[in-house]
Amino acid sequence: MKPSATFTTELSFSNLESTVKSHGWVNLPPFIWDEQKKRLHRHENMNGKQVEFVLSQKNERIMCSCYSSSMLSKSDKSLLRERFLYMMGHEIKLDGFISLAKTLDPQIYKLANRGWARFLRGTSLFEDVVKTLFTTNASWQFTQLMCRRLLEECPRQDQTIQNSLFFPSLEEISEISVSVLEKKCKLGYRAQYLKNVARAFMENDSFAGWSTSEILSCLKEVKGLGEYSINHIGMLLGKYDQIPVDSEVRGYFRQVGRPENREFIYSHYQNWHPYEFLAYRLERRLRG
Repeated sequence: MKPSATFTTELSFSNLESTVKSHGWVNLPPFIWDEQKKRLHRHENMNGKQVEFVLSQKNERIMCSCYSSSMLSKSDKSLLRERFLYMMGHEIKLDGFISLAKTLDPQIYKLANRGWARFLRGTSLFEDVVKTLFTTNASWQFTQLMCRRLLEECPRQDQTIQNSLFFPSLEEISEISVSVLEKKCKLGYRAQYLKNVARAFMENDSFAGWSTSEILSCLKEVKGLGEYSINHIGMLLGKYDQIPVDSEVRGYFRQVGRPENREFIYSHYQNWHPYEFLAYRLERRLRG
């Protein structure tokens, strides 16, 4: 099928495969990574139209081809482009981190130059916040199950197309009852937290035009989003001065024979300020 729309972008210090594999989001639906063809797939719902994103690397550029069986309007295409650019972290500048890495650690500098300092995001901040909520106090397997059950429960999914799940909109999640979220999606106590998140986005117009600090300040007041969640969301928005310390981070420090308390973890990366989280992630990547 011929693409209904095609977008390309060239990002400094970017590589599609490195970005896709930067953290676990690629393993959460609706993402599907084709390891053989090095392509990233996902479906989007555009006012009832099913659109498939297919991202690939073309030399120094990342290309997004959009496939739809329905005609896409000019506004549809504009919104799809916005979602694509958000997913790739188009607005995030890494020059400061690259310069610091060149001075502090040549190996991290090389990794960053190859694109490992960029992180895959969903196609909206709302998706990223919901997925972050699902990572708290949960095994990775349980996080994946919660995400898939939520997507499958969305009444507007087209079950006739294989692997066509898309992430529900804010409005769609708002329509699902707490009872269904608790029992059918098996979210348990997170069902009410998810509703709290949805309400915050509804009341604040999905934080359109807000600065990162304003967004995080507001989300701090949402019951269910603790310090770890706020730091993780901040990281996805390009704020790298806080490491979301959880069992995974502590486990890494234990594995390499370092103290795992929060104070030591923060002090270990203090020379990387304000890019502590990037230094931690790329150091972990180097250690395999």
